[in-house]
Amino acid sequence: MQDVTTVFFDAGGTLVHPIEDVGEVYARTGRTYGVDATPRQLMASFLQTFGEHKLDGRRQDKAWWRQVVDETFRPFGGGRDPRAMFEELYAHFCAPGSWRL
Repeated sequence: MQDVTTVFFDAGGTLVHPIEDVGEVYARTGRTYGVDATPRQLMASFLQTFGEHKLDGRRQDKAWWRQVVDETFRPFGGGRDPRAMFEELYAHFCAPGSWRL
């Protein structure tokens, strides 16, 4: 048996979890920008979009997340200011206080 030299962990959804349900955060933020969708609808859209993009080979950087958020909200009209809505959501989920171990 070879010695283990490296161990990788998937952080989001494995080691850390959002304190508040993603659908709730998306719905609350979306309402501010004129999106009329329930937390359940947005969560379903997010899971579908995230699943489609998760293994596309690109780095999951800010541009990647922008595309995921835009596509998540697209079925609901996208909102009045998609860029500002994305920035608010991105800042929320970048904040350490939004996550629990």
